[in-house]
Amino acid sequence: MTVRVRRGTAADAGEEAELYLRARRAALGAIPPLAHGDDDVRRWFATRVVEELELWVAEDDAGALAGLLVLSGDWLDQLYVDPSRTGQGIGTQLLEVARRERPGGLRLWTFQSNAGAQRFYERRGFTEVLRTDGSENEERSPDILYSDQPPVIVEVESQERYWYPDAGGEVWLAGYQLVDPVTGGFLARDAPALFERGLRVSGVAGAAVHHAEALASEAAAPGRRLGLRRDKANPHDANAIAVLTADGAQLGWVPRGLAAELATELDAARPWSAAVLREQRSTPRDPRTGATMLLARGRAVELRVRG
Repeated sequence: MTVRVRRGTAADAGEEAELYLRARRAALGAIPPLAHGDDDVRRWFATRVVEELELWVAEDDAGALAGLLVLSGDWLDQLYVDPSRTGQGIGTQLLEVARRERPGGLRLWTFQSNAGAQRFYERRGFTEVLRTDGSENEERSPDILYSDQPPVIVEVESQERYWYPDAGGEVWLAGYQLVDPVTGGFLARDAPALFERGLRVSGVAGAAVHHAEALASEAAAPGRRLGLRRDKANPHDANAIAVLTADGAQLGWVPRGLAAELATELDAARPWSAAVLREQRSTPRDPRTGATMLLARGRAVELRVRG
């Protein structure tokens, strides 16, 4: 039986809410229980999904709804297939519509326990960006951020050296130095060329004092991906942005001045990403005492080492 995908309307809200509830119940074990009751879900579809988000429905020749897709900006917010119709390519068909409607790429979250969803998206070109402990989702279940948006490529050169701060002493720096892709010269952290490309270089605040275990981990080594998570409820700074390693451990914070700039971007669903650029140690044999990160406007940043 042929299935076509069309825009959903208010008339579809009731049936799609029931499909969503059936799909969630059928997946219990792979995903956690819903954080809201059935009636709350039905109201959510009838109001927010239909009125504020972008609903697409998969419908067969008989007019029966077989799947749903919900988009919000570049977020793939929901994609579910009726449990009786799985394995028929309907999920792939819905994803193709999402990619057609969002040619710049998509982002999505899936639960770490949902191995089937991970296989589905990875086989279709999505890559893992970040893992979290789930403290920011309603189910409080560990999750994974995926994206198929191309990363920001930044050219770097490997570098290891001692640095002698004005305040005295010495610091061992190891990692990467940013390079101008045209001239091949090194770029300082305040170089206008970086700002023009949507790049920022900054230390990770509080890493050594409050997050020493994460700082010492391999996930904080130069070149490793970092995640950025807004912490709007932070009592000390309304612009607070936590810095996470790829395995979800908190490494520290974006410094206040830079956080004030980036918070409005993140709150407007404009993605920023980060990676460890350099590490600091007292000597090459001592533990890390700090980390410098590169932040980029985009879903991911990739360091390309010049050869």
